[in-house]
Amino acid sequence: MRIRTAEELRRRLESDPEWRIKELDSLKKAIDSSTEENRKAHLRAGVLLLCAHWEEFVKNAAENYLRFVAAKGLNCDELSHPFIAMALRGEMAKDKATVKASAFYVKTVEFMLEGLSNQAKIPYRDIIKTEDNLKSEVLKAILITIGIDYSPYELQSNIIDSQLLRIRNAVAHGQGMNVDRDEFNCLNHKIIELIDD
Repeated sequence: MRIRTAEELRRRLESDPEWRIKELDSLKKAIDSSTEENRKAHLRAGVLLLCAHWEEFVKNAAENYLRFVAAKGLNCDELSHPFIAMALRGEMAKDKATVKASAFYVKTVEFMLEGLSNQAKIPYRDIIKTEDNLKSEVLKAILITIGIDYSPYELQSNIIDSQLLRIRNAVAHGQGMNVDRDEFNCLNHKIIELIDD
């Protein structure tokens, strides 16, 4: 589905996290009001849901941004470097012969010398990969792909990798790890903050 205007992109970027944040808020309220016995299960499930919303929001937001730029119909020389690279990627994917090293380099040089004034064909399907766990290095790769500076998120890498994903992986792989309520609340707050950013 194409996204043709900045307003349409803005609406999509704002509406996607709305329901996610409401659901996470409902879960937090359920955890707060649950019995001690049920709270353990709710906290464990909460981490999985938190991870799922974080991962899918980033994927959707990045794909929607790609769709928006692709629909603009800009020439390659009007794009930032990441999108020129994306257009080159799309061009290379057309011809299976380019997988051979010499053909790849020739096609790349042709594109760089002759193709920059052509309309960019930016692929957006199956480009954004969260790799089953949206760890900080995967987030960085996604942001580089769409031309967004990763440095504001570097300080959050410990929260993403060492806290959220460590707990998520333990729970998802059937380990009997208990999730601390305060730690969950902190993670919930931080992930919602990241989604808002």
